[in-house]
Amino acid sequence: MSDFFKSQYVFSLIKGEEKYKLTNEMVVQASLHEKPQYFIRISNAKEEDYTSGLESNQPKIFSIKFKDEFCYVGYAHGPLISRLTQDLAKSIAKAYMKESGFETEELILDVFEFIPFADVSRTETRNFYQSIQSELVFLIKTKTVNWPTLQKQIGLSNHNREDAKKLALEMFETIK
Repeated sequence: MSDFFKSQYVFSLIKGEEKYKLTNEMVVQASLHEKPQYFIRISNAKEEDYTSGLESNQPKIFSIKFKDEFCYVGYAHGPLISRLTQDLAKSIAKAYMKESGFETEELILDVFEFIPFADVSRTETRNFYQSIQSELVFLIKTKTVNWPTLQKQIGLSNHNREDAKKLALEMFETIK
């Protein structure tokens, strides 16, 4: 049995200024300029996965993938939706939006949610998840020969490194 729960979402960049109101989806207006240029739609068929993976305060590691290309691997200890709708969404849009002919681009968002540790400090918890994140990024680099495209920094930690390596490998096997 895994030490995490995995949820998968479709992260869509949609050109235009209309809001889409569809069941089990979150739509957020975002822009590269002052006037809205695109919307972000995050969707999943299972309501419980949607709420859990994006809005919970549980610690989580997430990866974003465009077709076969890994874009980003991150760690969040709070709601993930705020991370996705701020600077990260702008970086994704700049990298993957095509000005001509662009209507919708879809990326895959995988979220690995963990049960919080009992009797462990927040610093130790953060260090362990950063260790998993760095091992997962390194695995992606090793197996695909490329760093995640939008990965600008990574918190390195050797905290419980062997456990972190095992979890990262298990996570990689589900997203490769």
